[in-house]
Amino acid sequence: PFISRKEGLTEAMVQGSADGWRNCFMTGYEQEPGGPGRMLRGILNHCCMDARNWTDGLRRSYSAIFAALAQNSELVQPMRAVYEELYEYVRNDGLPDHVAEVVMAAIDGMWFYWVMRLRPVDQDALDRLRCALHGIVSLALEKPEAFSCDLITAPAAAAGATDA
Repeated sequence: PFISRKEGLTEAMVQGSADGWRNCFMTGYEQEPGGPGRMLRGILNHCCMDARNWTDGLRRSYSAIFAALAQNSELVQPMRAVYEELYEYVRNDGLPDHVAEVVMAAIDGMWFYWVMRLRPVDQDALDRLRCALHGIVSLALEKPEAFSCDLITAPAAAAGATDA
């Protein structure tokens, strides 16, 4: 299929953003000692450590993802591939009951706030996020039973219960 010059530029920008994200999380992963939670610790300790690395230039490059979605969702494929790679690590990170996915969702949420300028993301915000998420990862490793989805009562089952 024909790819316009604009789509080609957008695709190249998305590819650059995807490569940058892969480089960030893999550098963090390689810097962390092995064991459960390695990928998450790497992201928290490398990618979410210093707000000075979250630059306006980086924000602009990540904004290409939204431009790609508006033009042609297929142009986002390089970032999808990187997220598939990342989530393969996340799923196999040795943490119980989707804890790693929840932690990644919080990191992605902070990133979204920052890229979209929905709220300030400064060093204090990153420090609070990192502290809370490290606490969750530590607790999940120490007390995995605390994260069992079996402990959650479905709303429909709870609605049928009565206090007699």
